[in-house]
Amino acid sequence: MNTPERIVVTGLGAITPIGLSVNDFWKAMMRGESGAAPITYFDASPFKTHFACEVKGFDPLNYMERKLSARLDPFCRYALASTRQAIEDAELNLADLPQSA
Repeated sequence: MNTPERIVVTGLGAITPIGLSVNDFWKAMMRGESGAAPITYFDASPFKTHFACEVKGFDPLNYMERKLSARLDPFCRYALASTRQAIEDAELNLADLPQSA
């Protein structure tokens, strides 16, 4: 039987409909807030569903260059931003980490 590998969470990041940081997300979650609201990103009138959990107030340029942001879909922007938050939260210096392909 294989022994499971141990992992350690060293940093956290969150870009969500109820918070653009781990702290804001946690506070909203503890208040029982929901991110569900009427869809605003497009005209949802032709569809049965008119509610979604959209991320509001997110500025990708706080996390990446404009050129990179323009090439990515919103979900990739959220993933990169939350990853950057987690790296900063862990106080990691990427230059000190081993490189991999």
